[in-house]
Amino acid sequence: MDKKKLLKVLPQEDLQGFQDFIEAQPKETNFLPKTQTPKKESSFEHFEFLTTDAQRLLKIKNLLGSKLPFFKKFNQAQTLIRQQQAEITFIKNNLFMISDKKDSLYRKSLSDVFDNYFEPPKESN
Repeated sequence: MDKKKLLKVLPQEDLQGFQDFIEAQPKETNFLPKTQTPKKESSFEHFEFLTTDAQRLLKIKNLLGSKLPFFKKFNQAQTLIRQQQAEITFIKNNLFMISDKKDSLYRKSLSDVFDNYFEPPKESN
C-alpha cells in the first residue's frame, strides 16, 4: 500500500509529524529492525520430564490402589487422632513446669535476650 494513500485516509492534523518521519525514511528501511532469535535446539528435557512424571504418577496410583482397601478394612485414624490429642493436652498442662526449670533452654534464651537488650547503659569517660 502506498504511504500517501494511507495518509490521506486519516485526518491531516493528526499525522503532520508522523508524515514527515515516514517521508524521511528510505524506501527499503524497516522501522523496527528484525531481531535474530536463535533457533532453539530441540532437546528431550520436556519429554524426559513428562516420562518420569508419568512413572511417578503410576507408582502413586499403584500404591494407593494397594493401600486403600487395607485402610478401609483397618482404619486407625480415630485412634491416632485421640493419641495426638492426649499428647497435646499433656504438653499444654506441663509446659510451664518444663519451661520453668532453672536449666531449661527457654529460660536461658530469655535471660540472653534480656541481658543483651536491657542491660544498664555503660558509662563512658
